[in-house]
Amino acid sequence: MLIHLRYNRRSAVAYLREMAGRHTGKTAERLAAAADLYQRALEDLLAGELPHPGPTKGGPAAYAAMVERVSKLEANAMADLEAAAASMPKEGRNMERARDRLETKRLVIRGFTHEDWAAIQELAKDLAASHAAKYDHPWPTSEDGCKGAAGYFAKRAGSSWAVCLKTDKRLIGYISYNDIDGDKRLDLGHVFHSRFYCEDYDTEALKRMIDHAFTALNIKSIYCNNAEEWTAQLASLRKLGLKLVPRPKGPVKKSSFRKDEHGNPIEFVGCRMEITRGEWLPRRKEESKTPKEIRE
Repeated sequence: MLIHLRYNRRSAVAYLREMAGRHTGKTAERLAAAADLYQRALEDLLAGELPHPGPTKGGPAAYAAMVERVSKLEANAMADLEAAAASMPKEGRNMERARDRLETKRLVIRGFTHEDWAAIQELAKDLAASHAAKYDHPWPTSEDGCKGAAGYFAKRAGSSWAVCLKTDKRLIGYISYNDIDGDKRLDLGHVFHSRFYCEDYDTEALKRMIDHAFTALNIKSIYCNNAEEWTAQLASLRKLGLKLVPRPKGPVKKSSFRKDEHGNPIEFVGCRMEITRGEWLPRRKEESKTPKEIRE
């Protein structure tokens, strides 16, 4: 029993210290305080345990005293955790919840882990070999580069999402909450393995993530910046109701992320597509109607 509790608390200490490093101010202080209390509880357990299956040192009385000390430490730790949650901005608490695993009929959408590097490499190589490579920043394709990318995505829990098939857990795409500005407008990005664009997996995943942003994060509008010629990416966005934002009058600006074999920039024309919360929620409600409700 004590061995089991020891490892649970050791995991709690590591997790709380990691979370404290992701926050500032009172939230970070409370999380660090909770980690310290769990550490003390762990030390008490270690001090009171003999090699299995021996009895606890000092007999039943010592065991009871140790359990009481650990219980008080953990009660105080829980109070610190509750205080940390209360001091966290609403958006911050929502981002914490956004770290949870999300699902659709065919997909699991989750945070990245360091073990995803090989799947990231496959995705990066597929993008590099496609005609769409010129529309995005170069992705690393080496083992070291992809391990670095996996570590970076893992640190962006709640912002970087791995899209995986439910059937075989294969990672087939990447969705990013790139940025949320002061007006609660979300910049959304996505890249999928070319094999899966034709089966609407991208539309299914994006629909779930757009809905999550509007309903769980209280986002006011979502926009995507893409190349006009990257039709596979634009198709799914159009299906979900995003509309082209009119360009400002004047010369058309071009973008470039890569150079050709002569060192000249490969230019393309970009576009922005957008949908507001007010446009999305009625659409979502309409789609959720039963056949009976539609007939009526």
